[in-house]
Amino acid sequence: MNRVHIIKGFMQTSLKNVGLLTIAGLSLLSLSCKAADTKPATSTNHVTADSIARDLEQEFSETFRYRDVKASYLLALKAEADDRQWNSESAILVIELTNADWRLVHAWRNLEEEKTEDRLWRLSEVNDAPFTGYQDYSHNPKKKEVEKFLRDTWWQFKADEHFHLLRGEVYSETWKSVLGYTPNHQFPKRVLGPRKQ
Repeated sequence: MNRVHIIKGFMQTSLKNVGLLTIAGLSLLSLSCKAADTKPATSTNHVTADSIARDLEQEFSETFRYRDVKASYLLALKAEADDRQWNSESAILVIELTNADWRLVHAWRNLEEEKTEDRLWRLSEVNDAPFTGYQDYSHNPKKKEVEKFLRDTWWQFKADEHFHLLRGEVYSETWKSVLGYTPNHQFPKRVLGPRKQ
């Protein structure tokens, strides 16, 4: 066998391998894209507006599609517990959507649930009284609209009745940069923190 035949045979084998590798690579890319589309349920203790927006899609996929989110901003966050050590977190966030609309959201999660998917952030809901869990706007919401939403969603900058505050934060810089004003709201300076058992 001369040198030309050896090189030609090597090139044909290499081209076959490249073709197989390309097909395998495209198959893996296709699988990873499908996995990214399904976004499996995960919960995290690191709270960001983005992590809340992602969680909301899990349960409210018709209303909250993460692909429709252009940007999300955390405005306020509180963690509270009752005497039974039932720990929950609540958040107010504003979401800028890709269609130029804006959405104010009141979300919450129960940190005591056993299953990970049950610890995901959820839209705050009340079914037996007038209550607003989220509100859409065709523009960046103005101060009056934000204040009305806070009233309509029953948000308080303190612990809810029968609860004590573990943590309360108002992200004033975010309010100013995103909503155009500094909020007058603050949580009490004294926070109890977790109770000892």
